[in-house]
Amino acid sequence: MPEVKGGRITVPIFFYPTNMQMQKQWQTLTDPDDVRRSNELAKLQSSHQLGLEAEGGLWSSQLEALQQLLQLGFDPFSAKDALQASNFDPEAAAELLLLAGAADDLGLSASSTSGSGTTAAATAERGTRNRWGKKAAVALQDEELALRLQFEDDGHWGCCAAVDDAVLAAQLEEESTEAETAALLQQQFEEYEQQMNRADAERWHGKGDLMESNFARENLSLPTMDKVTCWSIGHGQITEKAFFELLQLNSIRVLYDFRASDHRGDVRAPCEHFAVRALKSSCRMRGIVYKHVALGRESAYGILKHVQTDEAQHALIELAWHAKRQKTCFLGFDPDWHLDARQVVADEMLRAGHRVWHIAHAGEAEEHGPVNRKLPDFLVQEEERLRKLEKQRQAGELLRPEKSVDRSSEAVASKLMQPSKEIDAMDELRAASNQMELERVQRNLARQQRLGEKYGLLAHKKVTAAPQWILEEARTLACKLYRGPITWHPQNSQYMPC
Repeated sequence: MPEVKGGRITVPIFFYPTNMQMQKQWQTLTDPDDVRRSNELAKLQSSHQLGLEAEGGLWSSQLEALQQLLQLGFDPFSAKDALQASNFDPEAAAELLLLAGAADDLGLSASSTSGSGTTAAATAERGTRNRWGKKAAVALQDEELALRLQFEDDGHWGCCAAVDDAVLAAQLEEESTEAETAALLQQQFEEYEQQMNRADAERWHGKGDLMESNFARENLSLPTMDKVTCWSIGHGQITEKAFFELLQLNSIRVLYDFRASDHRGDVRAPCEHFAVRALKSSCRMRGIVYKHVALGRESAYGILKHVQTDEAQHALIELAWHAKRQKTCFLGFDPDWHLDARQVVADEMLRAGHRVWHIAHAGEAEEHGPVNRKLPDFLVQEEERLRKLEKQRQAGELLRPEKSVDRSSEAVASKLMQPSKEIDAMDELRAASNQMELERVQRNLARQQRLGEKYGLLAHKKVTAAPQWILEEARTLACKLYRGPITWHPQNSQYMPC
């Protein structure tokens, strides 16, 4: 073997014993240097004698079928072998004998009728008219002659006078289809190799991206994944408790968030508990795997165009990978899947051979319908609308409306009456999944802490349970803004320049 430094090598080895090798195995029963009969040979001769006695009783009941073949001109030994091979059917036995060339040996051809003897040349010439062709006939003659010479030398030709011509014919027929068999074997090995590559590509720990490596992208696709069943749900405006009760009712353990985002990358959730960060934290506390992939965002020009890209296909492959191992669901906006963009994702899964069930807020589940139905207009016209919106935004036609500042006493009093929104610093830190998100959350908390200390009771947001390094970072940020040292004033409840 050559030196193998990596990868995998498959070496198939096939062994088909020829008829010569099958007959040679009986030579081990005798020793040429010892004329005495061995025990194995004695057992073989005894069994052969018992077989002859049983064969006599068998042929007495099948005498009529044997007589039909003998009347056709076949020799008794070949006729008996053919009848045994065809379950004593005379027509099938005659066909086997004709295929094996027994009729040519017995003078049943046109040349033997005219009185001329059967020669090797004539036999070869007649062999060109059979189903195997000239090469098959020559090969049959050579192999039969070798068998006869071997058994005549060994002295066993008298007890094995009938050569199984039907077996030789079947062997030659098998050799004629050797090229087709090799092609089928090659196809089977290629398919087996692809299955092994797919199994290697699916070795994933469930975190990060399954399709990150080139090997996975080359060997995994949505149609070739094992067929699975996944679920979908639209949150609407239900409560957080009702939403997770629906997931628990259907034993959902993996939640993929396919809700689209706007041009700023934000998901416009109707309720705060369905925001991406809040939903991620809630799923983590309940032991549910959560991942957000914005399918159909504005920068991708809608769900119909985005689902055909590699990013969307890779996300669907991950969905099928999770669904193979535990119950998996993907999330949308509207509770009715007929009015939600997630129906496009379900159509794509259905085209690949997978199944999708939609969970309603009442608790029942509905299987996704056929993919040849008509899509709603808001999905068909989405790409055109988003492209027009992008052009307007680039041209500066979409400007934010200017807000009038109301500084009246009523507006100030109304603002003071509104309670500040509390932000739990530890929950925000735990929601970060990687180092980049952690740094971004720390900067945001430090900014909110500085603003809360600056505006006091008028602050919109207030950070609670902030660790010491967040407070120090907020003070450092305030020093940079004031461009000098600052100190804490308890009367004003804020940092002031020294």
